[in-house]
Amino acid sequence: MINKIKIFTVLSLIIAAVLSCNNNKTPETIGIIETADTKTDYSDKNNWMMIAENTNEREVDVFYLYPTTWARENTNENIICPIDYIPMRSGAKEMLLQHIGVFDETASVYAPFYRQADALYLVDKKNNISKEEQDKYFLSAPKDDVIAAFDYYIKNYNNGRPFILAGHSQGAIMIKEILKDYLKTNENLQNRMVAAYVLGYSVTQKELEENPHLRFANGEYDTGVIISYNTESPDFNGYNPTLLENSISINPITWTLDETLASKEQSIGANIASNYGNPTKIADAKVDKARGVVKCSTINPDDFYAGEKSVFEKGVYHAYDIALYYYDLKENVKKRVGAFWK
Repeated sequence: MINKIKIFTVLSLIIAAVLSCNNNKTPETIGIIETADTKTDYSDKNNWMMIAENTNEREVDVFYLYPTTWARENTNENIICPIDYIPMRSGAKEMLLQHIGVFDETASVYAPFYRQADALYLVDKKNNISKEEQDKYFLSAPKDDVIAAFDYYIKNYNNGRPFILAGHSQGAIMIKEILKDYLKTNENLQNRMVAAYVLGYSVTQKELEENPHLRFANGEYDTGVIISYNTESPDFNGYNPTLLENSISINPITWTLDETLASKEQSIGANIASNYGNPTKIADAKVDKARGVVKCSTINPDDFYAGEKSVFEKGVYHAYDIALYYYDLKENVKKRVGAFWK
């Protein structure tokens, strides 16, 4: 039995970011949001968290977007965080360190800062905010920023190289917008995309039907495809704020879409604090097609629950989507890049 496993992932860092917001709040930095006409300048390197150097050492690039790393102290403050808000940036850097190891042995990393919505408030069930209302915020300044950042990356840093898109949670929402909007109107880029890792937020059948230029993965070697899943316990059937109707998930151990169980022994391993930097086989995976998620039965939901104040109910493993299958993801990135060149 694993006793209260602590994994270095989204959850702990969101909490740290929230505490940081509370401790560092000043009138000049919190609650102030630029007007709708304000654009983030991505020619300013201060608005990039990472810009790859020595790109000849890697075959491809990865364009990475971090999950939510801030929350408001109270509802009188603006739902959108400014681009230069220090606690948000600090949390983003921490998330980069936790996630980018999946990609950086294979790809050169480009990671912009972007204005974020207070996702924890917007998706909290008790606030009863509709998906349409949520999108008014997610698809405003955050989307404007990531589209502008990706456009700048393509025109100034990419130099015609193949690329991977990667994001978790709010970052995954933003990666979807790049896929649906930017790639749709820039068809020449579609055959340069190795894969898009849209992790911790749903990709739906409807979205694929409405965007025929997009394809979902159906194996471990296909390229130009979307890889996505949300992770839950087998018995959970309640509210999951990252789950949309008719969503699709792929098994992150076997990279198949069927409901065959992949045992934890088949996994390459998780990345957990007690054995950080080394694979630890703790998680199995089974696709639940009806719900559109991946179910993990070999961990105890009590050990992965943040408590009653969390917007994620017990049995939702959102904070651990990447950590539970960290080394499976890492190997899969290598396989898809290899398949791309073949």
